[in-house]
This record gives sequence, C-alpha cells and structure tokens, in this order.
Amino acid sequence: MVKAAVAVELLGAGLLLVATAASCKPPSCNPSGRRLARPSATPSLGMSATVKSPSASAQTDTPISAASLYAIFYLPNGSNWSFPLSQGDALHSHPDFDADKNATVFFVPGYTVKPTAEGVRLAIKAFTTKHESFNFLLLDWTLYSGRPYVAAAMNMGQVAELLAAWLERLRAGGLAAARMWLVGQSLGAHLAGKAAAAMAVRPARVTGLDPARPLFWFGSPLTRLDRRQATFVDVIHTDGSWRGIGVRANIGHQDFWPNYGAERQPGCHSGW
Repeated sequence: MVKAAVAVELLGAGLLLVATAASCKPPSCNPSGRRLARPSATPSLGMSATVKSPSASAQTDTPISAASLYAIFYLPNGSNWSFPLSQGDALHSHPDFDADKNATVFFVPGYTVKPTAEGVRLAIKAFTTKHESFNFLLLDWTLYSGRPYVAAAMNMGQVAELLAAWLERLRAGGLAAARMWLVGQSLGAHLAGKAAAAMAVRPARVTGLDPARPLFWFGSPLTRLDRRQATFVDVIHTDGSWRGIGVRANIGHQDFWPNYGAERQPGCHSGW
C-alpha cells in the first residue's frame, strides 16, 4: 500500500463520518514528547527558504481556462466519463448522475498526482463500490499540478476559482450545496478549501488528506485549508512528522492523526 493511501483507506471505511477519540492535538501526539521544529522549505521540491506563501490573489503568467481542466465522473461498473469544466453543465443530463444521492464527492489530487495513481484508484474504489449512495467525480488539473511545486501552488488559486464557478453552476442546476463533499489530497486539499470558500453557499463538507505544508503553513488562512470553508472540515494527517511535508497542526473541525501522524505508516512507502 502506498503512503497517502492510509488516509484514503480510513476515509473509505467511513471512519470520519462522526468525531471520535482517534483525534488529538500536536505536538502532544508526538511520541518523542518534543515540540516540533518550525517547518522550512523542502529542498526536494526545488524551493528556496525565502519563497513567500502564495497570496489569495496570486496569478500565473498565463490565465487558466475552464477548457483546460477536466472532471472525470466514475461509475460503479468501472466506466468513467471525462469532460472539460467548460462543458460541466452536461453532468446534470448524464443518466447515471443523481443529484439526490447522499453526497456528490469531488476529489482533488495533489501535486503531480495523476488520476491513474494508486492512491486515487483506492479512493475511486472506496466511493464507487463501497458507497454507491455517492456520485464520485475527480478534478484532473495535472496540466498545472505537474509543474514545479512553486508554479503549481501559484496555479492553485485560479484553478480553485474555476472549480468554484463550476460548483455554483451545478448548484444552480439542482445539486444542493448541502450534498457537496470536496476531498483534497496534499496541494489539492488547499485547492478544495479555496474553492469551497469561493462559493456563495458553503458546501456540506471538505476533507483534507495530508494538506501540504510547504509555502502554506505561515500564510493567511485564506490561502490554505481552514475550518471556516465548509459546514464541516475534517483532516487526516499521515505525513505530519518533523521530516514530513504535511501540515502539523489541527486546522479542521476534526483532525485525525493515525499513528501520531507519523511520516512512516505501517505497510506504506513514501509518496502515492
């Protein structure tokens, strides 16, 4: 099993539907008992320690269009339907889309993560075969998330605005915000939160799977996942050790720290 898939497995098992005693507050969750050091830029991501957090209005050199972002609608029979966000209104006319299901899940992968990644496949399986009461869609923004980390972080703001605009169109077409559930991994967790915050009506839930720390930890909550962005925000931390690159603090209404949020999770190697 890959590392971030631990969070996906917990999510798919339905362990986050209610608050439980599995959560705790760092750094008291740190087995060593030591206060965690202040995070710094991660050299492996090609960043300088002097790089500032992306502002809420950060723009890329080239405007991003809805036609360059794709949504993939996954069905329980294993098939899927891909379409650009510029044509996203067509979702309501798809025969397998039911706006009255318990929830419509919008999954946002993280930095460089493709729809074919193992962790993504686990999420698809969890939501389409174990919970058929959900619609499951994935935002494919790999054209921008696949760039160097700083550029991907800067791209995130525009992508979040376009995602929010599409969600608003879906809401206008009959999908209630109370049935919208955004799930984001790593950089995608912040993107999901920003999209939720940009909506006129807050969605029911945003779940963050290992929200990324580099470039976001010392910034304003406007630039990262925050508990004010949805009716309920929950976060699973499985990369929150001092050597990890996940956020090392409680930022949701409910935060979960499996194995103290350790960088090394049982049976998992690093990365997706």
